[in-house]
Amino acid sequence: MATGLLAIAVAGLATLSSAAEPEGTGGTIASDRDAMAQCLGESGRAPSACIGSIALVCARRDGGDRHAAEIACSRREVAVWRERMTSAIAALDGKLDGAARTHFTAVQQAWESYADLNCSFISQAFPASPRAAVFEAGCELREVAERTIHVERLLRRLSEAR
Repeated sequence: MATGLLAIAVAGLATLSSAAEPEGTGGTIASDRDAMAQCLGESGRAPSACIGSIALVCARRDGGDRHAAEIACSRREVAVWRERMTSAIAALDGKLDGAARTHFTAVQQAWESYADLNCSFISQAFPASPRAAVFEAGCELREVAERTIHVERLLRRLSEAR
């Protein structure tokens, strides 16, 4: 069952592997990871304040096509959140018993499906908008960040309880 949680985490990360370090956005994943860790460390009990922190700074720096920059920068931040989620899921593996692990795996798979459907719906809801792809990238960023915060919070609670 240990491989089940890790497989889910890796599958989610694999969907973004090509977007992990978009061309033309500057910076590296390591610097993004450090910036996110700093933001989360400073945010205290409000980690959601960090959602968009990398994407906004990145998009402001990019001098090219604004829509393309917003999409690439959102994906760049999603890669950082996904990496954090993968780490948290791997750590959960040692904290959950077999039944809870199986249930979490099902919940995580359902969430992945929901997030994918929800964000593709967002762009389809605005087919005439030149920003439809930007809306979809922003949706993915919010969904992944919020789920990561939830999973990390669960991990902290389980760690404190034992």
